[in-house]
Amino acid sequence: MLIELERKAAEGMGSRMELFEQIRRDRDREGLSTRALAVKYGVHRRAVRQALVSPLPPVKRRPVSRPAPSLGRITR
Repeated sequence: MLIELERKAAEGMGSRMELFEQIRRDRDREGLSTRALAVKYGVHRRAVRQALVSPLPPVKRRPVSRPAPSLGRITR
């Protein structure tokens, strides 16, 4: 049953925004718990909480670029 839920979650997923919408809809209609929603959609409980708080997923942050380290001379 768990494998079937995982397969179903992987097949039906489009964008993250659609995922958030489906999570909110299931919470309203079926009254599922955070944990049940996380299992059903194969996401972390944190993602479920984010979906319930805001209709839009958080913006992905780009890592701050930093200079490459200089290795210096290699001696043997």
